[in-house]
Amino acid sequence: MPVVGAGRTERIEYNSSNAITSWVRYEIDGLQVLRVDEKYDSNSSSTITSADGWRIRDRRTHSPALLGGLLFKEVFTYPSATSSANAESKVYYYGYDKQGNVSVVTEEYCGGTAEKFIFTQDAFGNELEHGVFERSSWSDAAEAGITEHQTGKDLDQFTGLYYFGARWYDPAVGRFISRGVLPPDVESPYLYCQNNPVNLGDIDGYLPRDLEILQNVSNSINGLASGITFGLYDTTRFGLADPSLVEKNTRCYGYGYYSGMGATAGVATSGLALSYGGVMAAGGGAAGLGAGGIVGTGIPTALPFLDPNRLVLVSRWGRPGLRSQDFVMKGGVNLSNYARSFKWEPCWWGRGNQFAAFSTGKPHLVPRSTLHFPHGWEKFKLIFGQRIYIGPPKP
Repeated sequence: MPVVGAGRTERIEYNSSNAITSWVRYEIDGLQVLRVDEKYDSNSSSTITSADGWRIRDRRTHSPALLGGLLFKEVFTYPSATSSANAESKVYYYGYDKQGNVSVVTEEYCGGTAEKFIFTQDAFGNELEHGVFERSSWSDAAEAGITEHQTGKDLDQFTGLYYFGARWYDPAVGRFISRGVLPPDVESPYLYCQNNPVNLGDIDGYLPRDLEILQNVSNSINGLASGITFGLYDTTRFGLADPSLVEKNTRCYGYGYYSGMGATAGVATSGLALSYGGVMAAGGGAAGLGAGGIVGTGIPTALPFLDPNRLVLVSRWGRPGLRSQDFVMKGGVNLSNYARSFKWEPCWWGRGNQFAAFSTGKPHLVPRSTLHFPHGWEKFKLIFGQRIYIGPPKP
């Protein structure tokens, strides 16, 4: 798929006679596909050429979450192969399982939604026999324009591969088809999620990450964005905000158009959203009468995983023991944590990390309250599962 411009990629397919059978253009933002257009036989020449016009095939709305990011897709169909007129559209909403795989798709119907597809798959992204579980056929879903399965990634109908951004993944063998970025003595260059996709997730084709971390971050972001969204919806409903802020087909709720809240005025109203991770977020407009509206404020609920005294397993590589301000990995001593700790990096790379052999790894049990997110320029380490231990020394 050659890149043809900033944020756009095209894919052209040919038949055995070298005639174009499909010409598709993708509008992308990072790893997210926002819109798909297709060339159609606008010249009625019985073939597709560069002179033919474009028509929309689908457009998608995402949240900023790492898992379960695709919220809904609007799919367009046309009565004629030679025209873009009289398009019909259907809106599909996506639901996900614990691993972030698409498990259910509902269709917008008469002002509500109705169940359309229910999927079953194995942990590596292969369809399970739908007849056994009375579930939907993936091929039937593909005819309706639904092709997302493993962690919400697109399953290419021609090659049978998933596109993960950095590289392509073959679910039939559970391997990427190109090498990874880690040295082969740290991780097998083609492995998918260390052969453990039940507990690890890959969002971009670079590194596997702890699913619990991905889920907690994703659910918190979804709750935050939902609060902002519903708050803006309330202010719009009462005529206090610009309706364009809550256009259904905006690129991504929670930022973009939704961040421009300067138009909100008057008496503040608030929306309340409960994300499926148990994290609440409230959203509201700025109050002209002095009562400040809360915008996207995370409100943690009394959930077990938030207990500050709960013991958490962490691991560290290098010198013996654990000291305050040490970076640690959430979870035990394993290759995935070692890879994401970057302790395998040679010192001469000049990134400030001190090399430590895998054999130096030690596990520790610490109270959850002693683990803190990285800060400053090191905030990016959060996505790799790194935490800062702040507490008494441990042997």
